[in-house]
Amino acid sequence: MKTSNSIKIYEEKDFVIHFNDSLSSFSLLQEGIEVGTIETRINGNQIWLNHVYIDPKLRGKKLGEVLVLSAVSYLKQVKFEVIPVCSYARAIMARKLRTDGDPK
Repeated sequence: MKTSNSIKIYEEKDFVIHFNDSLSSFSLLQEGIEVGTIETRINGNQIWLNHVYIDPKLRGKKLGEVLVLSAVSYLKQVKFEVIPVCSYARAIMARKLRTDGDPK
């Protein structure tokens, strides 16, 4: 689901993560099929992570964690303040990020 407004932010052997700035969302693609998303809302220099979704067949494989941490890393690089509204995103960020906000 790569569009002209889509930016590849992370890639591994089995999947790729894109940020679509026109939809203000992140997509996790496996073999070209969207299997995960983060819905966001931009408010000035803040971006709210509103909802994280991973295909139920792929849950438990840490793909949601990789998606959230990749999104946070990218957003911090482009100078957004990340607000985790979604409880899953908030838990991942609390568990995996150091106190200075950088991914481990």
